[in-house]
Amino acid sequence: MMLIVTLLAIGLGIWGYHRPAKAVVLYQIYDLPTFDVKAIDTTWNPMANSTSAWAVITEQQRASLLKGSSKPLLENEVHVGDWPAVAHASSFIYPELFPSDTAPRHLFDTGQIAGFFGVRNSGGQLQFRMQLNLRHQKDDREAWATEQVSRSDRIEERFLYEGNAPEAYLLVASQFNEKEHHVLIVQVHPVEKFPPFGITRTGNSPALSR
Repeated sequence: MMLIVTLLAIGLGIWGYHRPAKAVVLYQIYDLPTFDVKAIDTTWNPMANSTSAWAVITEQQRASLLKGSSKPLLENEVHVGDWPAVAHASSFIYPELFPSDTAPRHLFDTGQIAGFFGVRNSGGQLQFRMQLNLRHQKDDREAWATEQVSRSDRIEERFLYEGNAPEAYLLVASQFNEKEHHVLIVQVHPVEKFPPFGITRTGNSPALSR
């Protein structure tokens, strides 16, 4: 009997500390100059079993990082109301017809993201979990333009973040080639009720402000 009472007490204690939560997760993916990424004044945290690292950045730091950049390679809104995992997957492909002295050639920029997001309330603090596989391949434009050589840069990363939801932005950066980092920027908005897709809690488009 005492064992049953003890187990019930433990169960109720865990339930009382960890509570369900809902959040709208917004993310963007970019290729950004390595110099700009390393110039951010922040604390980088290596991810286990990965070459990627994460950091929490402010709105001002994000604006500085994206200054002069083009639109994101991929942008999405995910409604997350479970822990530890709500499945998500998305991809992109950008073909470019490149001129040639002999015959034009299509060069491609492709990528995909797949994995899980989770949120919960732990002792009054919103926790966020992100377990993702990230793949990206881009044909080398310079190699084709100067040498007519087909060459590609590629990256395949698997990483896990679990901790407090960022107050502003969570930045994950992976070295892509000598000049660029493949970057994931994430926002987590806690909500009482999920808005229609495409509308954030502020009533605006889900796009992270550019």
